[in-house]
Amino acid sequence: MNITNHVNLKIKTMTTVHKCKVECHVVNPSDLEAMGLTPSSESKWLPFIFDMGMVRAAKLSTDEDDQSSYGCTTIFTHDGDTFIIDTPYEEFFQKFIEYSEFDLLSGFKDKDEDSDDDLIL
Repeated sequence: MNITNHVNLKIKTMTTVHKCKVECHVVNPSDLEAMGLTPSSESKWLPFIFDMGMVRAAKLSTDEDDQSSYGCTTIFTHDGDTFIIDTPYEEFFQKFIEYSEFDLLSGFKDKDEDSDDDLIL
């Protein structure tokens, strides 16, 4: 299988959209601290969908099993935003690797397919 066929196969089967829930705080965290509350005690999990292309990095949110984000994933975006999503870290890690490989491969083309003959100006 040449690289173009491999990329075309990946394009047909790869989705760049990830659907999950995101941890949201309805009160400013500094206000919570003033009230003696912790952010995890005043958070909600709301539906969230995003393009995998916006993710720059990801990490395990926490390994403390008494936290609401235990085992979840924290994602860091190209714009500098940070989100805690409910997707288990190991599951997201695999999806992120697959997306990264897809993104890398989708930039390759066979020389035969890259012809200027069909360029219309």
